[in-house]
Amino acid sequence: MRNCRADWLAGCPNLAAMHCIRLQSFLISGTPQRLLLVSTGNLDNIRLTGIFHANLPALHEAFNTHRFVEITQTSLIVHE
Repeated sequence: MRNCRADWLAGCPNLAAMHCIRLQSFLISGTPQRLLLVSTGNLDNIRLTGIFHANLPALHEAFNTHRFVEITQTSLIVHE
């Protein structure tokens, strides 16, 4: 299994642990059926909404064929 230690969350151990537990649950049991990891950092709602609006068609397309997708401020990453 992948190492859940996320260097980009090293400054927030509680947040990292929460993401790790959800990711482990997803990888082991398949629950939830699909997982979207939002790795945008601390943004205001207007900017976050803009990122989702700009990437909505690509998110829809990614989830048609994949189960685990990550969205960042600048990209959409398909993991599985």
